[in-house]
Amino acid sequence: FQGSTSWGANFIAIKELIGFTGPISILAVQFLACWLFLPFVKRPKNLHLVALWGVAAGGCQYGFQNIGLDLGASPGIASVLLQLQAFFTPVLLSVLYRKPFALSTIGVLLLGLFGVYLVAAAGRGATATGTVAVLFLVMAAFSWSVGNVTISRIEQKTPDVAMFPVLIYASVFISIPVTIWANATEGMIHHNLVGLTATELVYAAVLIGWILIAYLGGYGIWNYLISRYGGEKIVRFGLLVPVFGLILSYLVYQTQVTALQKAGIALILSALIANRYFDLRSAKAAQQACVVPAE
Repeated sequence: FQGSTSWGANFIAIKELIGFTGPISILAVQFLACWLFLPFVKRPKNLHLVALWGVAAGGCQYGFQNIGLDLGASPGIASVLLQLQAFFTPVLLSVLYRKPFALSTIGVLLLGLFGVYLVAAAGRGATATGTVAVLFLVMAAFSWSVGNVTISRIEQKTPDVAMFPVLIYASVFISIPVTIWANATEGMIHHNLVGLTATELVYAAVLIGWILIAYLGGYGIWNYLISRYGGEKIVRFGLLVPVFGLILSYLVYQTQVTALQKAGIALILSALIANRYFDLRSAKAAQQACVVPAE
């Protein structure tokens, strides 16, 4: 619940910061700030997997997400589309562990993707910008699912791994290439802040602080739950994120959602709920199959 609330508000903070600087510059500052914690954490094992998580869930997920918001996606729509990770993660786990796909998984995935299509088609008159923004957010969701699978692998190799050092080392690893990316595409980060007033600088600093808290706190809780209970169970609870994201987006920006977008959002949320229902039913059936009848 705490992680979902912070992530829901995180979309608002990023959207606000985009008014001051570029979407990748925000990401660079977010990761560079993690260097402050490096002397106080122990280096985790399996650094190659930690680096992979940093690239997938850190660089790609947040990078694509920020670009999607910069292209005009509202925080509420972004928070809904990011939850496609709840579909992508079980699919990737099935491929990784060579498990057969359940028909229910395929059905809810198709339902969710059709909802994405409706949201994209409704994007400001179906303009190219709206469609591209949706595409970036879908790629962010897929990157998030790769991160979920990576965390599961880290836990398998290092049981009871501390997640905070994983976050810090992953962020430090990805900070340099992201900073180069930001400087090459959006100009030097400090140049973008020169024209801001003192009030704007304080506001931007507060927003960056919130993003860092949501990143380290929210992902710390999320990754811990995945490592403890498994990705297939935990990703469903991401359904709380779009609930808070949609509410906060409306309260802050009075975001108007078209009828077609409402239909798409309803399909995505329905698919998430159906996905959870089929998961619980499968778990119950497996539990009953393991019960040995008394002689």
